[in-house]
Amino acid sequence: RFMRNWGNVSHWFRLHMILGIIGPLLVLFHSNFSLGSTNSNLALFSMLLVAGSGLIGRYIYTRIHFGVYGQQASLKEIRENLQITKGKLSEQFKLSGTITTKIRAIEKRLLKKRIFFVSILLLPFIPIYTYGNIFFVVRAIRKDIRRQARQNGWDNKIRKKFSIEANSLLVFYIKNVRRAAELNIYRQLFSLWHLLHMPLFITLKILWQLPQSFSYLA
Repeated sequence: RFMRNWGNVSHWFRLHMILGIIGPLLVLFHSNFSLGSTNSNLALFSMLLVAGSGLIGRYIYTRIHFGVYGQQASLKEIRENLQITKGKLSEQFKLSGTITTKIRAIEKRLLKKRIFFVSILLLPFIPIYTYGNIFFVVRAIRKDIRRQARQNGWDNKIRKKFSIEANSLLVFYIKNVRRAAELNIYRQLFSLWHLLHMPLFITLKILWQLPQSFSYLA
């Protein structure tokens, strides 16, 4: 409790990551990038494993927060943004049945609840699926806007303006659907990573003390 006023947690987290990178680098330079005894080698590789694990954890952390040290993302906020964007689309444009059906299919596919390990296997394919569908939707909305321009007698300037606005709203919407789909997966991954990172750190501390203990006994 006496440490509660020692600064913001984000600052300590930043310092933790900086030292977690600088420390192993200094050890590598100190050892001249060469291997020693079995015990020291175990300690060295454990240290590198912990550092590598930290980099992986940092990446997962950025996927569930706004920025590297920012506020944790909320699924509720993302869903609210989706509703606001959908409302703006329906207010400004009359989307064709093809586009509406495609957007619903994207939502259903990305937000479908799956077994966690299946979700992890599908995680790398979510961006591919998202950007592939963005390409399809952008092409479809351009055709839709051209059709509406002919029906309503819009000139090229108005047509291009509506086309840009519709494209940006749809792309923003689909990206937020993707973010909502990834958020829970990354949260669970972060919990699993934390369970692994701490035992690795404890193992490192034990192995790091072994060479000193043996030298003391000798």
